[in-house]
Amino acid sequence: MVTQIAASSDSGDSNVAGTTHTVPSGSDLVSYLFFFRNGARPISSVNSFGGVTPVRIDDDTYPEIAVYRALNPTPGATAATANLSSSTMWSAHVITLSGVDQSAPEGTLVYDTNAEEAWVRATVASAVDDLCIAFGLVVSQDIAASYGSTLSTEEEAIEGGYVSTAVAFEAGAASVELGFSTSASFGDNRIIAVPVRKVPPLVPVISNVNDTNALSSTQVGNVINGTLLAGATVQITQGTTTVSQSVTATAPSSASFTTVFDAPHLRYGAATLRAINAAGPSEPVSVNITPPTGRSFVNLTSLHSQANGRITAIPDLAVGDQLEISNVVGGTIADVTVNSNGTFNVDDAVTAFTVRAWSANDSMWGPYAVQQVSNA
Repeated sequence: MVTQIAASSDSGDSNVAGTTHTVPSGSDLVSYLFFFRNGARPISSVNSFGGVTPVRIDDDTYPEIAVYRALNPTPGATAATANLSSSTMWSAHVITLSGVDQSAPEGTLVYDTNAEEAWVRATVASAVDDLCIAFGLVVSQDIAASYGSTLSTEEEAIEGGYVSTAVAFEAGAASVELGFSTSASFGDNRIIAVPVRKVPPLVPVISNVNDTNALSSTQVGNVINGTLLAGATVQITQGTTTVSQSVTATAPSSASFTTVFDAPHLRYGAATLRAINAAGPSEPVSVNITPPTGRSFVNLTSLHSQANGRITAIPDLAVGDQLEISNVVGGTIADVTVNSNGTFNVDDAVTAFTVRAWSANDSMWGPYAVQQVSNA
């Protein structure tokens, strides 16, 4: 989960806004730098902080305040400084968090303002174990966290400028309201609310299945390569049907399984495969299920109107069904062609073959039946 582990602030009147901040040791660190400049003095540059160059994350909706992010700063004492275009009253705040997603640290920022009010607030979308941060300004001599948020740092009545700034935070949830209050207000209050995301769960990552992402419906010894696969289970999904596979061995970078095809029933063709560990499922990987040697299949895209001129079933076939062909008598599987409308052609020597139908209606294979062939 995301946790505040340090916070600092300062104020002054010069052409450099800044504060000294000690970044503690921790994992997945992010520091946020918050600057107020009286008169919206432009920031010409922000100096390196904790060995990294901070990146501005707000869109300058409120020119008097600016929020920067320093991703994975080096622990230790460091100065958070912004060079201004000219001397003015300023305040600077830094808050360091641990447990932050390093690839996508923030959700959607929310901005809000009001005039001549003793409060300002904003609501953000977040999640459990995230942390929501509010950066605020009120035109007053005092500022306090409100609406459930906890004060992190504050700078009140900055150098007689009758402006107060602060940083506050609140635990993440689906909807989080953060805000600031004051005893009296005489102008436009500002707030920028930032949902900060937790490190995502360490779910498996699949690089490939059997190198080519193809597997037979009867295959033993399928091999998944990837990461965090130790102890993982494996599932294959087609539409609303998900079938747990028979896992035979796992290691951190690989897993082996035997294809489970008929219980419940998958069909031939495209599917998705996931590996699942205690943290959750991997991203789905596209796979292709093929028939074993001696079998073939066809998907029905239309249906020949004359039942005696095509393969039939009970109940009858329908568009979207799949047919499997096997056990050719008098030839090989290559000697039988079943068309996508249920009709078929065979070599002259073929006298019979076995067929079964997968029903799109219930996602199940029907029983095997023998199709007799008359070559008279």
